[in-house]
Amino acid sequence: MIEKYKNLIINLLTLAIFIFTYIYIIYDINNSYWMLGDQTRDWRIASSNQIHLVGTPIITGGYSFGPFFYWVLQFIYHNIGPFFNYLPHTAVYGLTFFNAIANAILFYIMAKKYFPSIILIFSLILFYITSPLVASLASTSWNPNLSAAFVNLSLALLIYKDFFKDGFNNKNIMSVSIIILFSWIAVQCHSPAIFYAASIFLFIFIKTVGIKNKFLFFALSALIVLILQIPFIIYMLNNSNQIANYQNGTTLAFKRFLFFKGAFGQGFSYIFNTASYSTLNKFYFPPFLIVYISLFIIAFYKKLFKEPIVQFFLIVLLLCYYGYSCLPSWSRESYLILANIFPLVILPIFILLKEFFNSKKINYSFHIAFLAIVILIIPSRNAERDTHFPYYKIIKIASKDLYEKHKELRAITLPNAYNKIDSSIIYEGYGGKINPKSSLVASIDEDGNIKLKNL
Repeated sequence: MIEKYKNLIINLLTLAIFIFTYIYIIYDINNSYWMLGDQTRDWRIASSNQIHLVGTPIITGGYSFGPFFYWVLQFIYHNIGPFFNYLPHTAVYGLTFFNAIANAILFYIMAKKYFPSIILIFSLILFYITSPLVASLASTSWNPNLSAAFVNLSLALLIYKDFFKDGFNNKNIMSVSIIILFSWIAVQCHSPAIFYAASIFLFIFIKTVGIKNKFLFFALSALIVLILQIPFIIYMLNNSNQIANYQNGTTLAFKRFLFFKGAFGQGFSYIFNTASYSTLNKFYFPPFLIVYISLFIIAFYKKLFKEPIVQFFLIVLLLCYYGYSCLPSWSRESYLILANIFPLVILPIFILLKEFFNSKKINYSFHIAFLAIVILIIPSRNAERDTHFPYYKIIKIASKDLYEKHKELRAITLPNAYNKIDSSIIYEGYGGKINPKSSLVASIDEDGNIKLKNL
């Protein structure tokens, strides 16, 4: 009976995932947008008509490997921005579309591939969307969000093509090219996605049969990456002095990666703790230690290690563990896992539960119960989202008031707690102009009170 309406069910639930993702993330964003220094910096860059050649600054030094994030942000600024006074939260409206599309496509393809587990898949994607970490960062218009979208799109295509169980060949050149393209765009948006991209490359390379095909796959991958890196290469050739910026931690991380000098125990603790935090909002070691060990036990007894989905997850786990181990300890922040959450955290839960409850009767009963639990805990998970930034609404109202009374100002100052924020970007969005020749300086306090001073 259900099989008869299979396509209708999948299509309706896919639409539901898209709508839920979009609404859940953008709800009240015009009042509670998490406006930090990085966000106003990126929005200011997006306001330019010049073509940006590099990505966002890396915490360990230098820049991300390409400008794709800034190009998307520029498109949003110049095409969607006019409808919302070019206010910074407009970026979330545009970026969330990518995440909603990626989640919907990932659900659609997984549901087509594993239809008996469709309720479980729907539950896990809801669980992923409502993760306090994922939802909080999605409200910041930050580059890791776009990276996660392209990781999930790449994973969806990988599942659709049955994990390329026969490797690369002449029949799947286009599919492989798109997967490499999406994976490297994810890296350009946020550098830690390189662990996922490396997993994709290594997995397909291992699966590919014959030296000729392996060479062609390597050459194709290198060509795609090289083409995507052209803007970055142009920038570095014209700004060779910027190379020194990578010496702080980025170069050190690559040296550790290449010469097997990572802090390996810390890689395990980072993954277990952050995997727990990304789903349960608690830094707690045991839950995902249990998940991974249970998956290994079931895979051993059910002889699942030959299954492509299990093999791919193991490669992702290995390279993420190794990669995060190579990062300087002071840079291992929780947000660094964002791009890799689905393949590293949600995928193993899916494999484990799908295999553990594989009897049809138990399957549907358990999956319905699991879905009910996920839906019931959405309000509490939403309450744990760290998106409360009341000063955004305050500065927005004050900036509009300033613009209506004073079309030009010399400068706008904010309280010290917000000194990294671009203080005039909202005022300019409404149409105000910052003119160094003006004698009028405005200050906005934490309560939105405005003080004017003539110089």
